[in-house]
Amino acid sequence: MSYSATEYRQRLEEFVWRLVPTAQTGSDLIGLGEVIDALSGFARDGDAHDVAIIVSLTLGFRAKHDGGESGALYTVRVSDEGIGFDVTETYYDAGIGSDNSSRSMGSIGWNGSVDGEPMDWFESAKGLIGDDAEFSVSRDHV
Repeated sequence: MSYSATEYRQRLEEFVWRLVPTAQTGSDLIGLGEVIDALSGFARDGDAHDVAIIVSLTLGFRAKHDGGESGALYTVRVSDEGIGFDVTETYYDAGIGSDNSSRSMGSIGWNGSVDGEPMDWFESAKGLIGDDAEFSVSRDHV
């Protein structure tokens, strides 16, 4: 199923609000607020423009197993290019070493264009809320 850029943005904002109860610190709450503010700006403007802060939200986990670890990090980034959805899968084995694999799962442009299928990102990331997953927010001043 395909959604419009506005519908994706609304779903993403709802997703971020669902993370609020899992915040551990005031900094976590501030970070989530910055993501919501960035998404609200995306909704108001609709056209490409300069942004003062690029905000990234990453939700992920690491699981230990028989001498190794595996994990996944789901990242959404709001920038002057729009909203990007990525996933990084990680693997570590004591006898082999580590490996990481990243891929884009879609993007939404400021002009309303939708590339890829961001809903796959939503479905996977949504399943992590409430598990042992943790989130982090990063802010880069432009």
